[in-house]
Amino acid sequence: MGLDTITVPVPQTFWDSFVGGVNFSIAGTGGPECVAFIPYWQKVWETLLALVISFSFTYGGWSQISKGPEAKLIGEDRGVSASRQLLLVVLCLTFGIEVGYKLSTSTVIWLSNPCHLLTICEIILLAAPPRKWVTVLFRIVMHSLHGAMVALLLPVTNTRMLSFEIGIYWIQHILIIAIPFFLLYQGGPYVAEPLKDMMWPVMSLGILYFIYWIPVQLLCILTEVNLNNMVCPAISDPFYGRGYRLWAMGHCGICILGFGKLYTCISLQVIQRLKGRGAPSMGNGFNHGSSLQNGVDQKSQ
Repeated sequence: MGLDTITVPVPQTFWDSFVGGVNFSIAGTGGPECVAFIPYWQKVWETLLALVISFSFTYGGWSQISKGPEAKLIGEDRGVSASRQLLLVVLCLTFGIEVGYKLSTSTVIWLSNPCHLLTICEIILLAAPPRKWVTVLFRIVMHSLHGAMVALLLPVTNTRMLSFEIGIYWIQHILIIAIPFFLLYQGGPYVAEPLKDMMWPVMSLGILYFIYWIPVQLLCILTEVNLNNMVCPAISDPFYGRGYRLWAMGHCGICILGFGKLYTCISLQVIQRLKGRGAPSMGNGFNHGSSLQNGVDQKSQ
């Protein structure tokens, strides 16, 4: 066999590597019929409604947070532990393998799913030095974990055909759920807000709504790929029908507002038992004092 007869299936364009391997024959994956499931006039007014909620919640939440006593303080810097470095390596390796799978199957578009974006945020949290924005990002991540939990309870792995691809799915989602607990245990800038403070989940809800309804929905329409079920419902959706997105806006909102608080409450109770002392007060990590913040400000100048 001559070299001129050997063919290598390399994607010819960036677009091919982005969506060329998506199997539209699988129900709910996408395609023209999926995109046309909801008429465009309905897409427009639903998107406008979501944007009104998004901007209202984001602005309202942040305006209250920025006025609070915690706005200028961060927790104590306890340095980078060996366990934190190890977890960072494991998460980066896991995500790197997942990116490799997507590149090899020409389905890079699936990296736009919220769980992958959440993985990137947690990599940043594990690697970043103590700053006020780290605490802000940590709290937003804490109130964005419901999707990863749903992925563990109702896994969708029928499109994963490569060796150990399903295993990486489980490892990645378990890490997404476990890492915020580890960071909360570490302390420092990774502190939760008081249980009665609902402004953080409200602001997180506003941010997530914007992500889902603008960049993710636009990607769905442009590529005809059904990311996060934004253009047509999953075949198992109990609210299957043209109004499924309105139902999703309701039950996802409830999950976002409630799951983060439940996760934090349970985590702090477990941390209390692990450390064998009184339960850490939710949000009291900020009470380490403003002297540390002055030092951080000097370092960042």
